[in-house]
Amino acid sequence: MKYKLGIIGLGNMGGAILSGVENDFEGRILVSTLDAPKINNNDRKNIDIINDNKYLSQNCEYILIAVKPKDSKIILKEIEPYITNQNIVISIMAGVKLASLIKSLPKAGALARVMPNLAAKIGQSCSGIAFYKASQTVQKFVIDLFKRIGKVVVLEEEKMDAVTAISGSGIAYVYYFIHSLIQAGQKVGLSEDESRKLALQTALGGVKMIETHPNQNIEDMVDAVCSKGGTTIEAIKTLKNQGFKKIIEQAVWAAYNKSINLSEENK
Repeated sequence: MKYKLGIIGLGNMGGAILSGVENDFEGRILVSTLDAPKINNNDRKNIDIINDNKYLSQNCEYILIAVKPKDSKIILKEIEPYITNQNIVISIMAGVKLASLIKSLPKAGALARVMPNLAAKIGQSCSGIAFYKASQTVQKFVIDLFKRIGKVVVLEEEKMDAVTAISGSGIAYVYYFIHSLIQAGQKVGLSEDESRKLALQTALGGVKMIETHPNQNIEDMVDAVCSKGGTTIEAIKTLKNQGFKKIIEQAVWAAYNKSINLSEENK
C-alpha cells in the first residue's frame, strides 16, 4: 500500500485525531474530505488531502472512517467494492456497531470500533476500542495510534454505548459544569476572568488529586473538604438536595440510549 494510514472525513473528530497524530506519525497520511479544495495544506508536510474515497481505499492499509453516523451507509457502500483483506478499517462513527461494519465490508482484513473524544486535539482523549478479527500486530498499531491522542481502554463491544455516554459525550458535560461554575462565580462578585481562572484551576486540581490518589474513595475525598459547619458542606448539601447526582445519571442514560438508537438506525 502507498499509505499506512488514510482518514475519511475531516470534521471535528477527524480533524482532532489528525492534529493529534500528524506531527510524529511515521510516513505520509492521506485524507479524503469534501472540503479538500478549500484546505491550505502547505504547512502540513506529511499529509496529502484529496476528495476521493475510492483512491484512498485502494491505497491505504489502515482506513479510519471519521464521518457523521448519518453518513455511514453512504460511505460504507461507496468504499465496499475497493476493500480487500489487505485493509484494516477503523470506525469512530458513534452508534455504528461492528456487526454493521462486518455486513457492509465483508472482505476487510480486520475491523476496529473506536470512541475517542474531542480532547484528542491536545492529546488528552480517552478512547474505547473494540476489535474484530484483529491480529496482535493490528491491535498494537490501532492502540498505539490512539495512544498518540490520549489514553486507551480496550473492551468488549457491548460496552461501547456506555463508553460513548461517559467519554465520547462526557467531555461536553465537563465543559458545561465548568461554564456553569464560572457564571456562578460572576454572580457572587468575581469578574469573568477571575472566575474563569479560579474555576479552571480548581477543576484541574481536583482531577489531578483523584488521578494521583487512585486507591482513595472519591466520596471520602469530598468529605475531607467538608468541615462541619463550613462553606463546602453547605454547597454539597445543596447539590444533593437539588438532585445533582441524579441529573448526571439521567444525562448519561440519555446519551447511552441515544447511542443504542443510533445503532438500530445504522444496522
